[in-house]
Amino acid sequence: MREVYGSCGYVEILASELETTARVLGPENVPSILKIAQVNEAASAGFCFVADLLDTCGDALGVKLPRLVPTNDNQSTFTIQLQHGHLTGYLQTELSGVLLDRQPDHQRRRRAVGAAVARLGMALANFDHPSANRVVLWNMRAWSVHKDLVGYIHDQDDARLVVDAMTAFETSVLPRMDCLKWQVAHNDPNPFNIIDLGNAHGLAFIDFGDAGLSVRLQDLATAALHYVSDFQRYLGGAEEVVDGYRSVAPLRSAEIEALVPLMRARAAMLIIINSWRAALFPAHATYIEKNSWRARRALNILDSKLELRS
Repeated sequence: MREVYGSCGYVEILASELETTARVLGPENVPSILKIAQVNEAASAGFCFVADLLDTCGDALGVKLPRLVPTNDNQSTFTIQLQHGHLTGYLQTELSGVLLDRQPDHQRRRRAVGAAVARLGMALANFDHPSANRVVLWNMRAWSVHKDLVGYIHDQDDARLVVDAMTAFETSVLPRMDCLKWQVAHNDPNPFNIIDLGNAHGLAFIDFGDAGLSVRLQDLATAALHYVSDFQRYLGGAEEVVDGYRSVAPLRSAEIEALVPLMRARAAMLIIINSWRAALFPAHATYIEKNSWRARRALNILDSKLELRS
């Protein structure tokens, strides 16, 4: 830290799956988040992409993101040599607020989430980067990989719901993906990645590690999915998220048709990837599968539903 950023502080390692994430309490007790990984092509490209995204899009259109902290030589990322290899990484500010997952849920909050996701999409719409086209598992463009991992789902009821959702997506959305708007998307705006800043400062987004080129609709589908909870409602209560989004960014007819199948596909993808990763890293299974119950519930509620009601 002193060599790259000119200061150091207390370091606390945080839970993460791939890269190492740490909270750094620097001078005057100002917290920052440090992301580091062993140098390889994927890590270097991914870190550069995220760092440049934070540096370019922060506070655009009122969207709140962590701020990039530049290195001593004004670079977005750094690479340092160690005895047994090289590390790459970047530093960002830590936002002060409360994760939505830890807050009470209500209709006004859901509308605010939808509106914030729409503004985020608008802020990212013109962002371009050489690594934007990278494919990560949480991107729908990795669909063929997801299909190969279905066998890791051990519960037969879950497997049926997942296969049904995948079939609906392949039938109704995949053939018409070119009709949807493509751009850089967050790819994982769930309640663990959205912070309430409090005091009328709105909502902020964190953890852009899965960001990349995708359909614009992906972020709405992901955000809405996590609020599907009421078996008595058509979208299980996600209607308010969709309404909030549409109040800022109207949906095209192709997007209206694709939204529900995309929500179901995202839920299927979440169960697939979490099942696979939990099998690979059983010691971290609880952390990895923290959102699986939401996806399972959403698939049960959205089962056989084909499109958004007007």
